[in-house]
Amino acid sequence: MAKRRRSSKDKPNGAMVKRKRPGSQLGDLPMDILCHIISLLPLKEAVRTGILSKHWRYVWCSRTNLEFSFRSVMRRSYKGGPFILHPIQEVIKRIDAVLKQHSGVGVEKMEVDFSLNDEHANHIDRWLNFAITAKTKQLILNFTSVHPTMEPYKFPFQLFDATKSSIFQSLTLGSVSLNKPANFKAFLNLKKLMLIYVNITDEELQLLLSNCKVFLELLVVECSQPLRHLNFQTTLSICVSFTAPWFKR
Repeated sequence: MAKRRRSSKDKPNGAMVKRKRPGSQLGDLPMDILCHIISLLPLKEAVRTGILSKHWRYVWCSRTNLEFSFRSVMRRSYKGGPFILHPIQEVIKRIDAVLKQHSGVGVEKMEVDFSLNDEHANHIDRWLNFAITAKTKQLILNFTSVHPTMEPYKFPFQLFDATKSSIFQSLTLGSVSLNKPANFKAFLNLKKLMLIYVNITDEELQLLLSNCKVFLELLVVECSQPLRHLNFQTTLSICVSFTAPWFKR
């Protein structure tokens, strides 16, 4: 009689050896190390680690960097233009899904880099509320489009007050409309502001930064209004950079 082939699960004495599932050894590492590993992965790959086990499913939810761009959200197999096979609604749906599963705490950086406009305001406002609740330190909203045809997103100053906006230390705004209320007093701890293709005058920019007591760096890229004069009421050294031919020191 032919001998039964020994299973890889059988010990010599007949006891069963439990085979470890993929990722179980990594899963035994301390949580802070696991979170660091997750932070090194692209966002879509970090989310996919959730299929390894129930434990891994919740590790990525503590990710401190949330970077939403077309490359980080959509599949690798995609080879066409972003608005042909995958409409912007699919992108919005995926961002919503990630934020819904995230723990909502400890976010160091949140970035949304898509060609969005004011017709997507409800979604963007919802993401901003998440960033505020998560106490995000660095916020990037870059909606710059190669061929802008729609009204730019109106930055919702009404969502912020001195307490809510004090969490932001770095703010980048691309292709948004800034109509700051005259009584707006926020962004007290803002250290860096970058404006890209934003329609703003020097008076409006002056008012926007008037309450920033620790401000250190201002970058203005191709904004349409000529900035002639800025006056910073601070004892700190400030780095100011403009990429536009019309600015006069």
